Amino acid sequence: MKLATASLDNQQRKLRDNTESNFKEYTPPNLSFLNKFWLRLVKAMMSGKDLRVWQKSDRSGNKEWHAYDPATGRSTCVASDAEMRMWIEQQYYQ
Repeated sequence: MKLATASLDNQQRKLRDNTESNFKEYTPPNLSFLNKFWLRLVKAMMSGKDLRVWQKSDRSGNKEWHAYDPATGRSTCVASDAEMRMWIEQQYYQ
């Protein structure tokens, strides 16, 4: 039984390896350069003077809120959305 299982495992491994190698996408070097250029262009166009707010999670699943205001250069990192709202209100509605 062990021999049959090992043989089946080898066949499955070979099939998987062949399938993966056949379906890998080829990206020509020029296309890779164009993709990088396009991403930089979009990032530059999107980076205006608007407030940026995003949420991150660490490995433990703890979430934190980040904000950056390019107009003033101020940034913050807080633990809750309520704290983030308070920070934004303090920055813009004083």
